[in-house]
Amino acid sequence: IKDDPTVRYRRGGAYFNMKQYDKAIPDLEAYQKAKPTDKEVTGLLADAYKLSGKSDIAIAKYSEAIKANPTDAANYVNRGGLYI
Repeated sequence: IKDDPTVRYRRGGAYFNMKQYDKAIPDLEAYQKAKPTDKEVTGLLADAYKLSGKSDIAIAKYSEAIKANPTDAANYVNRGGLYI
């Protein structure tokens, strides 16, 4: 059950909601690797990197999210905010 993608996603989301971004990132990365077509997790992962102070990685993840879901304006706004 430790490596079940759904468990990793839910646990990563729980860590994110508790503002424990460094703990959320490994679970969300594992989920993204297991479910690469999930459009939502990439934006959440980018948010976790941004909020943990890892701007360069966050920018790359927002770019991935934009490529996967180009109609989601939030990813553009969040990525743009990191350049300011």
